[in-house]
Amino acid sequence: MNNPARTGVATVMESRKHRADRYRREAARLRSGAETTGNPEIRRQILAVAQQHEDLATTLRWLLSC
Repeated sequence: MNNPARTGVATVMESRKHRADRYRREAARLRSGAETTGNPEIRRQILAVAQQHEDLATTLRWLLSC
């Protein structure tokens, strides 16, 4: 018999995993785009946003392990 409460937990965990993966992909896309930007200040800002996405992904993964 399925436990509906347990199923909900699994869904939330899977959702966090998907979001973490999405944040990581977006960070990679941003880093790639930063390479083609000629303006050093804009490159720095894009890389900072990419790092924030990585940090979010790391936090979500950490929450999955709790």
